[in-house]
Amino acid sequence: MTSSGLLEWELSLPSEQIVSHGWYHGALSRAAAEALLQQDREFLVRDSSSQPDNYVLSCRSNGQHLHFVIQRIVVHPDTVFERYQYQFEDEAYDTVADLITSYVGSGKPISAASGARIQYPANRLVPLTNYVSGDDGGTVTSPNADGNYGNAYSLYSHFAAKPGAQLRVPFKKQRSHSLTPIDMAQHVTHGKSASADGVIQSQTNKHGKIFPNESSSGCNTWDANLPTSPPAKPARCEPAKTDERRLELHRLYHVSGSDSGNGSGDSTQSSALGDSKSRHETDYNTTSTPSVKQQFDYELTEARLLQMENLNFIVDSRINLENFQSQIIPPSLTKPLESETLHTIKLLLRTSGPRILANHLTYVDLHFLLDESLQIEGLDKMASGLELCFLPQGRSLRLDIIERVETFRLLVAVTILTCQTDRQRADTINDWILLAIETKTALGNLYGFSAIMFGLCMPQVECLENAWNILRRVYTDNAFMFEAKLRPSFKSMNEGTNPLPPNTTTPHVIPPVLCFHLFDGEGGGLLQPDDTFPNSLMNSLEFDFNATAAHLEAARNLPQQAEALRRRARPVLQPSTAPSPTLLELFRTEMAAVFLWGERGARSPSNQRFARLTDVLTAMAAKLAARPPDADDAV
Repeated sequence: MTSSGLLEWELSLPSEQIVSHGWYHGALSRAAAEALLQQDREFLVRDSSSQPDNYVLSCRSNGQHLHFVIQRIVVHPDTVFERYQYQFEDEAYDTVADLITSYVGSGKPISAASGARIQYPANRLVPLTNYVSGDDGGTVTSPNADGNYGNAYSLYSHFAAKPGAQLRVPFKKQRSHSLTPIDMAQHVTHGKSASADGVIQSQTNKHGKIFPNESSSGCNTWDANLPTSPPAKPARCEPAKTDERRLELHRLYHVSGSDSGNGSGDSTQSSALGDSKSRHETDYNTTSTPSVKQQFDYELTEARLLQMENLNFIVDSRINLENFQSQIIPPSLTKPLESETLHTIKLLLRTSGPRILANHLTYVDLHFLLDESLQIEGLDKMASGLELCFLPQGRSLRLDIIERVETFRLLVAVTILTCQTDRQRADTINDWILLAIETKTALGNLYGFSAIMFGLCMPQVECLENAWNILRRVYTDNAFMFEAKLRPSFKSMNEGTNPLPPNTTTPHVIPPVLCFHLFDGEGGGLLQPDDTFPNSLMNSLEFDFNATAAHLEAARNLPQQAEALRRRARPVLQPSTAPSPTLLELFRTEMAAVFLWGERGARSPSNQRFARLTDVLTAMAAKLAARPPDADDAV
């Protein structure tokens, strides 16, 4: 296969593999990386030469070349749920690609001390496996102006092998620790200098080949002579001695300098090279010997759980109609769908701007899901709705989350169907599309985004052909964005196939909440079907086996991500200007409920009022769909 074919094949691999990204350059040397970075904010990712299995971000900032080690964190170590996360100084991400995407998209500095930012990727032009047969190890050649490969230099020796060796991709890297293996540490040169902020700055000399015998001694080198048989069974050790080694490894891993989270460069760890005996034992336990996990006794665990006392804690509802006081709805106008209140709502949507509205919607959703203000009756503990809604005691919170989306999507439909002309309906649809774009793309509020999309995708709104045709003619770009981007993304979110974006502030919790709500029946059994509201979200969304498994997996992981979601949401919760109380009330569930059903009707059973208003909207939509296009709006 030609070099161009290999490169095309590498870049076509699944996106979760780092090899598929053009900014990843493998075992690129420091000197070669700096030669590729010609302008400020240009960056690439390469393998660390002094920390095996770790990655380094090389970038150019203010005319200087900087190198940052991407720290790898072990989550749930020594368990069946063990996985890795990657970070610089802020929150950690599941993949290096998500980490890079976050910093490129947000424009935040890699470290506070350096202020370096990344924007332009320096994509590789040759495959990682391209090499020229040399003395002992493989070296890659750089293409000349005519497209041929001239003098060789050490670019991708990490991926090079002897002639005839096969590329093993995708590959799984071994677990990374702060200690440098003995055979690698013997060849490490000390020609690098560290600045006060922990960033390794470049030197103009001593950039030769670091590992002369890299093809045979490097722990990740792809050698055709490597044995294909599994490693020998590890020797048995005393339990106490094994625990002492793990404790020592844990201490060294979290205290060592280069992986401490300060964004330092790929330098050697002098603290890890103390005495040879402890180093040898640690290297043996971390690199050579696979961990032996004790078999989990599921039957014993289940028996113990059944013997535990079931504590029925009470969690209050997040929707408080009793103490709600409105600034939008006058006290004298408490009937359903008051025209004056409807005019105020449409005016706020039209004049406030989509970004301002998205900020206020996200502000309300963050307090609704992530604010640690819920008092658990019977416990001296405060928690958020996201952390409690998937517990057996969180039934009221699940109902609140469902009711908020049901109410909001009906509010979206009402603002569209109550317009007088097709052009006004198209304008209102466009206003909601702009709000959905800002809510999802700029702020990562998937909960609010899903509520808007549920409203725009209601059959009562989709049947308005005249309004949608005007939207496509007048607001072509927004209509295309809705059809080509928003709707497919929303569908994949409901199917559980869309990964969580790096900038997510509130997750798409409706599908997993609905899965759990199925077991909110009497005595924890299945919920009986409710025929009074056939168009409910519970009846509209249908999950196959794979989607249900994905949503249940999300329900298990989302409460653990609450703190990371709060960190991403701080810029929204602490804006430069104080939020408008009127706009905050516009997106509160209490205001929408009182407006749609009146002060008395808002306290009736939810499914009954949802069904009544849905029937009214269905009749209105059928009447509007049968009307001919307005004369002023005809093409």
